[in-house]
Amino acid sequence: MNFNEVIRKPVVIIILSVLALFAVYAGIKSVIPTGQEKEFCQKLNLLAEKHLIKSVYNEKGEQIDLYSPGRSFSGRAVFSLAEEENRPAEIYSARLKISSSGKIKKVKGIRNLSRTPDAEEGVYDVKNGWVAFATSMGASFQSITTVRTSGEYRKLFVFKPAVKKVQLSFEENGIKVKAAYKLKDEIKNLILSPIKNTITPEMAELKYFPEVKGEESLIAACVNFGRNIMGAEFVGNLEAVFFSVKDWIDNFTYSLGGIFSNIQNKFREGEANTALKNIEPLIKQEQLKGEGIWTTEGLPKGENLNKALLARTIIRPDPERPYALVDLLYIDTAETEIFPVGGTIHPISTTGIKGKGIIPYDDDTREKVLLAFSGGFQAVHGAYGMMAEGEVLLPPVKEIETVAMYADGSIKMGVWGEDLTENLSLVSYRQNLKPLIRKGIFNDKNKYWGLSADKNKSIYVWRTGFGLTKEGKAVFAIGNSVSAYTLAKAMLLAGVEEAMHLDMNVVNVACEIYFPEKDETNAYKRGKNGEILLKAAHLNDRLYGTAGRYLKPHTRDFFYISKKKK
Repeated sequence: MNFNEVIRKPVVIIILSVLALFAVYAGIKSVIPTGQEKEFCQKLNLLAEKHLIKSVYNEKGEQIDLYSPGRSFSGRAVFSLAEEENRPAEIYSARLKISSSGKIKKVKGIRNLSRTPDAEEGVYDVKNGWVAFATSMGASFQSITTVRTSGEYRKLFVFKPAVKKVQLSFEENGIKVKAAYKLKDEIKNLILSPIKNTITPEMAELKYFPEVKGEESLIAACVNFGRNIMGAEFVGNLEAVFFSVKDWIDNFTYSLGGIFSNIQNKFREGEANTALKNIEPLIKQEQLKGEGIWTTEGLPKGENLNKALLARTIIRPDPERPYALVDLLYIDTAETEIFPVGGTIHPISTTGIKGKGIIPYDDDTREKVLLAFSGGFQAVHGAYGMMAEGEVLLPPVKEIETVAMYADGSIKMGVWGEDLTENLSLVSYRQNLKPLIRKGIFNDKNKYWGLSADKNKSIYVWRTGFGLTKEGKAVFAIGNSVSAYTLAKAMLLAGVEEAMHLDMNVVNVACEIYFPEKDETNAYKRGKNGEILLKAAHLNDRLYGTAGRYLKPHTRDFFYISKKKK
């Protein structure tokens, strides 16, 4: 026996021993419940006592009578439960051990199949390891989801408009769906395939919603990863320190050479031929070219060239920070419409509906779209409400500032439950934080303007806001090195009466201007999907990244502005 054989034998034994120990550990772990699973088992028994577990099926689709079983059960089950009597039901799967008396003895492998705490799954069916359920908000069903009992192979089918009545049942060739838009309407019969993602016969009102991966900056992805690992509060405190240091560096750099005061924006030349009242600059020394002067230069024009469809200016709202520049963008709401779009991930939906994260491809939208800007906070910072084109991603929250869009193309802003409520003509809304500006006054009572902000101290960072003037015109604001107060101060100078704080931090904020691309024959240039190609430009050259983030799927929500349909 040579030396290599002498060495190799113990190494092989060690490797096999480690693998054996790992296999034993994995086997024990698969059998013995964790602390979380033990707690869930206790909760299930408590809910069963209150009859809040509404139905239980095995993987074959056979119903298990939990309340008068007569025989024991052991295996993976699917069940519907409500945490409280007045709360919507959620659908779970787990490996359960149930005694003949109906007592749940053990729980393993918990999967929340619906993940819709604000929506109801009262209609569902189970067959051969598949689960299909219909999700409703209020009295309307928004979607149908199919998923394996393991939680894999999840598929979403969306109703538009929502339907009033749905029945689901598994058939040999797929899932039979019966749907009616009114309770007394003739019921439409469909077969839905969770494998082929097809609907037979095809129905314009029900479409498969494919999983889309949106793009996100590397920095934002790293921050989200760190937040998941270390917690939101830790990352927020870290960001607060970083931004405080960054502000000190900006201040020091400015004091050395005043380089920030020499920054000029691209769309700066030329004075606007509008009736807009110019803004008197607050900082008199080292005035910026065009500061406070509204201009339409470089922006899309309306049909009436004597009236501004869009206009912009720049203002420095903080004399202590002359390097803090806020771009103000005026939007004529009489000639335009605003559309919120959910990101492919954020805000995380609590109703099963997902955002598309992109400006639509259809010609009507692409011909009329003017600009887009970043939306509100992620759900982790506050699960504020959002509805896009009739599809509810998160339900509205009382006392939160809301921008609402209606069927006639009009827009309103105010506090939900006080100024705004549910309305049949309401088609979209987005909420974010308490009001930034309320009835022409900055809301100094609110201390929370983002997780990166110390509640006892202002953090100066990139921020965005959206508001309406007394005349109902819109103003979007985006600026660097501003607090909530100095952002609001800039908007107040533009005549804003009601305003919402939107997203913050340099990698998250954006404002893009769009122009359709045309060839030498003046025909639209088109992309691989047949869509009209748009040329994108940042509102100012200080913004992060490459323009065009909303022309392809994006992880975060945003708004886009279009010319109003005639």
